[in-house]
Amino acid sequence: MDKRVVVGAALVVVLVVAVAFRGVLGGGGDGGTTSPTTPVVAASPSPSAVASAAPADGTAVAVTVSYTGAAPAPKRIRKTPECGADPLVDESLRVTAGKLQNALVRVVEGAPAEAGSGVGATVVQKACVYSPRVSGVIAGQSIAVTSEDAFLHNVHTFAGSASIFNKGQPAPGTFVKEAADFEVGGKPIENGPITFKCDVHPWMISTVVVNPNRHFAVTGTDGTAAL
Repeated sequence: MDKRVVVGAALVVVLVVAVAFRGVLGGGGDGGTTSPTTPVVAASPSPSAVASAAPADGTAVAVTVSYTGAAPAPKRIRKTPECGADPLVDESLRVTAGKLQNALVRVVEGAPAEAGSGVGATVVQKACVYSPRVSGVIAGQSIAVTSEDAFLHNVHTFAGSASIFNKGQPAPGTFVKEAADFEVGGKPIENGPITFKCDVHPWMISTVVVNPNRHFAVTGTDGTAAL
């Protein structure tokens, strides 16, 4: 889902990425699912914001993403033995004091399109968890995938329901996929989310959002992002 706010000449979009599963969550039965309610977004010019990027007119923008209603308690994940004994909970929805973490905020109008280069994001597999949960790249940038686990993961990527590639990673190491490797219908993805999954450990999820420019950020534990 997204929430749109106009700030000056820029159209700021908050993209909420949340995925729920059945059958892999603990607590008996089929487990459970989580789904967010519509976020409440407050956006205001903030000259004092530490901005990783700014809209085309040079104005820094601070965005706070709030979650309305009672957030469901995180469900426990039933891990397989190789993943270790440390407890693990579903992180598809993270809310702290009414603020939503892992929402990607981006400018989609009012900033010129640009082509990125080099590695824009790194997705890490460690103890059967993908991190970061949500990240972004500029169209044209490559994505690195690292495993720190000494057992098999498979990196299966999707654009919506369309499978992009599926690569096994049985040992620690890193590989890099270029922007041209992420294509659907013969065309590279230039705008939108790419989902990383592991079919061996189906609770493992990471989303990398391809953006038309560098003006994006992901909210932290306090629900804020600066761009």
